[in-house]
Amino acid sequence: MALDKEIILGLLQKAFEGAEIELIDYAGDSDHYELKIKHKSFEGIS
Repeated sequence: MALDKEIILGLLQKAFEGAEIELIDYAGDSDHYELKIKHKSFEGIS
């Protein structure tokens, strides 16, 4: 069973407070996402 996009976003927002989070469901099936997180804890990492 796939997790709802809003649940995933909520969990990520709790884990990375103040982060810029982009979650895209390309397949439209709530099962395959692309995730981008921009947060100060990742500065300098590529």
